[in-house]
Amino acid sequence: MAKRKTTTAAHAATAPNATIEEVDRDDAAAAVLGYNTYVLSPIDALTQKSAQLHAMLEMTYGEARECFSNMNRELRDNYLWGCASLAHEIEKLANAVEGEFGSEARHD
Repeated sequence: MAKRKTTTAAHAATAPNATIEEVDRDDAAAAVLGYNTYVLSPIDALTQKSAQLHAMLEMTYGEARECFSNMNRELRDNYLWGCASLAHEIEKLANAVEGEFGSEARHD
Protein backbone atom coordinates (compact mmCIF):
# COMPACT_ATOMS: atom_id res chain seq x y z
CA MET A 1 0.00 0.00 0.00
CA ALA A 2 1.39 3.38 -0.96
CA LYS A 3 1.65 5.89 1.81
CA ARG A 4 0.75 9.53 1.54
CA LYS A 5 1.50 12.46 3.77
CA THR A 6 -1.57 13.61 5.68
CA THR A 7 -2.78 17.17 5.74
CA THR A 8 -5.00 17.62 8.77
CA ALA A 9 -3.44 19.19 11.84
CA ALA A 10 -4.05 16.13 14.00
CA HIS A 11 -2.49 13.80 11.49
CA ALA A 12 0.42 16.12 10.78
CA ALA A 13 1.32 15.90 14.46
CA THR A 14 0.50 12.28 15.19
CA ALA A 15 0.75 10.23 11.99
CA PRO A 16 2.67 11.96 9.20
CA ASN A 17 3.16 8.68 7.31
CA ALA A 18 -0.28 7.12 7.82
CA THR A 19 -1.81 5.05 5.04
CA ILE A 20 -4.96 6.23 3.30
CA GLU A 21 -7.02 3.62 5.18
CA GLU A 22 -5.65 4.83 8.53
CA VAL A 23 -6.45 8.44 7.69
CA ASP A 24 -9.94 7.58 6.41
CA ARG A 25 -10.66 5.50 9.53
CA ASP A 26 -9.38 8.26 11.82
CA ASP A 27 -11.36 10.94 9.97
CA ALA A 28 -14.52 8.80 10.20
CA ALA A 29 -13.96 8.32 13.92
CA ALA A 30 -13.41 12.06 14.34
CA ALA A 31 -16.69 12.78 12.53
CA VAL A 32 -18.59 10.29 14.71
CA LEU A 33 -17.06 11.72 17.87
CA GLY A 34 -17.81 15.27 16.77
CA TYR A 35 -14.23 16.45 16.33
CA ASN A 36 -13.48 19.19 13.87
CA THR A 37 -12.50 17.56 10.61
CA TYR A 38 -11.65 20.71 8.68
CA VAL A 39 -8.05 21.18 7.65
CA LEU A 40 -5.90 23.61 9.63
CA SER A 41 -2.37 24.55 8.87
CA PRO A 42 0.04 23.30 11.54
CA ILE A 43 0.59 26.89 12.72
CA ASP A 44 -3.18 27.53 12.96
CA ALA A 45 -3.63 24.27 14.87
CA LEU A 46 -0.76 25.21 17.18
CA THR A 47 -2.32 28.62 17.81
CA GLN A 48 -5.76 27.06 18.44
CA LYS A 49 -4.50 24.42 20.85
CA SER A 50 -2.31 26.93 22.69
CA ALA A 51 -5.34 29.19 23.21
CA GLN A 52 -7.38 26.21 24.47
CA LEU A 53 -4.66 25.18 26.93
CA HIS A 54 -4.28 28.76 28.14
CA ALA A 55 -8.02 28.98 28.81
CA MET A 56 -8.00 25.67 30.67
CA LEU A 57 -5.04 26.65 32.83
CA GLU A 58 -6.65 30.00 33.71
CA MET A 59 -9.09 27.96 35.83
CA THR A 60 -6.32 26.58 38.04
CA TYR A 61 -5.04 29.75 39.73
CA GLY A 62 -6.08 33.22 40.85
CA GLU A 63 -9.75 33.91 41.50
CA ALA A 64 -10.85 30.86 39.49
CA ARG A 65 -8.73 28.55 41.65
CA GLU A 66 -11.51 28.29 44.25
CA CYS A 67 -13.83 26.72 41.68
CA PHE A 68 -11.06 24.35 40.58
CA SER A 69 -10.21 23.47 44.18
CA ASN A 70 -13.87 22.67 44.89
CA MET A 71 -13.95 19.99 42.18
CA ASN A 72 -13.75 16.44 43.46
CA ARG A 73 -10.32 14.83 43.21
CA GLU A 74 -11.19 12.60 40.22
CA LEU A 75 -12.54 15.55 38.23
CA ARG A 76 -9.45 17.67 39.04
CA ASP A 77 -7.18 14.79 38.02
CA ASN A 78 -9.06 14.33 34.75
CA TYR A 79 -9.00 18.08 34.09
CA LEU A 80 -5.23 18.22 34.59
CA TRP A 81 -4.84 15.08 32.51
CA GLY A 82 -6.68 16.91 29.71
CA CYS A 83 -4.29 19.85 30.11
CA ALA A 84 -1.28 17.53 29.96
CA SER A 85 -2.67 15.77 26.86
CA LEU A 86 -3.24 19.10 25.16
CA ALA A 87 0.30 20.23 26.06
CA HIS A 88 1.62 17.00 24.50
CA GLU A 89 -0.35 17.69 21.29
CA ILE A 90 1.10 21.23 21.25
CA GLU A 91 4.60 19.82 21.60
CA LYS A 92 4.01 17.45 18.66
CA LEU A 93 2.60 20.28 16.55
CA ALA A 94 5.55 22.52 17.43
CA ASN A 95 7.92 19.77 16.30
CA ALA A 96 5.92 19.35 13.07
CA VAL A 97 6.03 23.10 12.43
CA GLU A 98 9.76 23.19 13.09
CA GLY A 99 10.23 20.21 10.77
CA GLU A 100 8.17 21.84 8.03
CA PHE A 101 9.50 25.38 8.31
CA GLY A 102 12.89 24.79 9.90
CA SER A 103 14.45 27.14 12.39
CA GLU A 104 12.65 30.15 10.88
CA ALA A 105 9.44 28.95 12.62
CA ARG A 106 11.03 29.43 16.04
CA HIS A 107 10.67 32.76 17.77
CA ASP A 108 13.54 32.72 20.27
